[in-house]
Amino acid sequence: MRSLGVAVVMSIAWSVAVVNGATFTVTSTADSGVGTLRQAIIDANDNPGEDRIEFANPEGECSAAGVCTIDLLTAPEAIDEAVVVDGTTQPRYGTAPANVCATASAPSYMRVEILGDPEGFFSLYTFLIVSEDPSTIRGLALSRKYPIALYSSGAHRVECTHLGVSADGSSKVSTSTGISIGQSGQGAIVGVDGDGVDDLAERNVIAASTGVYINGNWNNVVAGNYVGLGADGVTSLGSALGVYIRQGSRDNLIGTNEDGLSDDLERNLIGNCSTGINIDSVAGGGDGNLVVGNWLGVDANGVMAPNNTAIRLSNGGIDHEIRDNQIRWSTVGIQIDGDSAMGALSTGNCVEDNVDGVIHDGTGAATFENNWWGSADGPSGDGPGSGDTVAVTGTGSLDFDPWLTSVPSHCEIFSDGFESGDTDAWSGAIP
Repeated sequence: MRSLGVAVVMSIAWSVAVVNGATFTVTSTADSGVGTLRQAIIDANDNPGEDRIEFANPEGECSAAGVCTIDLLTAPEAIDEAVVVDGTTQPRYGTAPANVCATASAPSYMRVEILGDPEGFFSLYTFLIVSEDPSTIRGLALSRKYPIALYSSGAHRVECTHLGVSADGSSKVSTSTGISIGQSGQGAIVGVDGDGVDDLAERNVIAASTGVYINGNWNNVVAGNYVGLGADGVTSLGSALGVYIRQGSRDNLIGTNEDGLSDDLERNLIGNCSTGINIDSVAGGGDGNLVVGNWLGVDANGVMAPNNTAIRLSNGGIDHEIRDNQIRWSTVGIQIDGDSAMGALSTGNCVEDNVDGVIHDGTGAATFENNWWGSADGPSGDGPGSGDTVAVTGTGSLDFDPWLTSVPSHCEIFSDGFESGDTDAWSGAIP
């Protein structure tokens, strides 16, 4: 990352760029004018190089709970230069906790909240990023319509942010889509990057109607987020769609890269959603998306947080890998429609305590071997055993034999003092 350059600070604490890599400080919660977020974006766009936007709103413009609210009333400014927008720089006021991003002992709590008219055209986006150079959004509570749109291939980052969630992380705020990755968007990281440095602090908390929307794009990562859950990982907030991948999007990773570094922090916890993850492809496209190491239908304490459907594949796309996930307590664990199919590496999943484990209502040949169905004798329904059901209701096929006959190591959280179907909290602590 390019180091920050020199800035000239005026008496009102507004930084004016004179060289590449300047810092612009937001000192007003107003919609426009000197010291506002809007003016900071305008000035950052006009200044070459990677800039920073920091926050120092005065205490008198913030609540007793230490939350400074910016209410956008007119069209936002698109970001067309590399910038880091960092809400964690806002000073602590009132009863706000010491941390902004999540720690091992405290959930995330944002000090800067950005709102807009939930029905108004001018609040369609809060941050519209079109720069081909990487930008980062962090440390903010964003809601209403579409808070973040990543519309360029700039390897952008969204971390330590509440999307459709209140600043304190406890309640849902009306939001259509938390993060949209569209147009030429690719290479973005939403959440944890898994580099072993402050990974826990990178978690986003998402509870929009659609949490993360990837539309016709590839090589994006969605990792380590709470979706449909509050910042505590337990409070039920819900989403209609947790993660929605569509229109030929391919090679996107939802979950962990399984490189042995911060893998537990890279898992997404997705609960209380109508559909947790929906990969809605088109014929001839949308292949090879990976869903790896996530917990679906489970909260941070290992307690049920049911989705109606945990994972759905529809309208085409092959060789999707669904691997090493907890898929529990949903009406349907995995739903396969159309000619979609899972690849041969869709193994190591724990499909357990769902009303229906897998329903294959499509035409494709799906391979789903070496998974745990909650019983050593395999799945029930179209299977021979007593575990979660398999139902092939379309013209396709599902190869589930062989299956795992014991609980895989990444599911052992539920095998020690936490019986199948038990709704009591697991006694351990999950970061």
